[in-house]
Amino acid sequence: MTTWQEKMIRALEKRGIEVISEHYDGHKNIDIFLPDVKIAIEIDGLQHVEDPKQIIADFSREHYSDQNNIHTMHIVNSVVDKHSEEIADALAIIVNEQKPRYQLHDDLEKLKK
Repeated sequence: MTTWQEKMIRALEKRGIEVISEHYDGHKNIDIFLPDVKIAIEIDGLQHVEDPKQIIADFSREHYSDQNNIHTMHIVNSVVDKHSEEIADALAIIVNEQKPRYQLHDDLEKLKK
């Protein structure tokens, strides 16, 4: 785990958000996973936004997550350095607003089984 992942996880957990680090989704490891709202957070180096081959590779990786209704958010590590608290605040709002919707969906799925 990188120092940027650790910093982001601490900021999220400080806000009471459930976090799974290095979550395996059946295809790849996700740096940070927020299971309550199915958000994958990838903390990336600059090559993920500067290298065309890496960008294409990331699109392919995200396709698998899309099929599992997992939303992927990419954050460049230098942004985490300077803005982890603001990012965690924004994600806390999303989790608090969306969590009931996801819980209802999960409950309905269980009833179908």
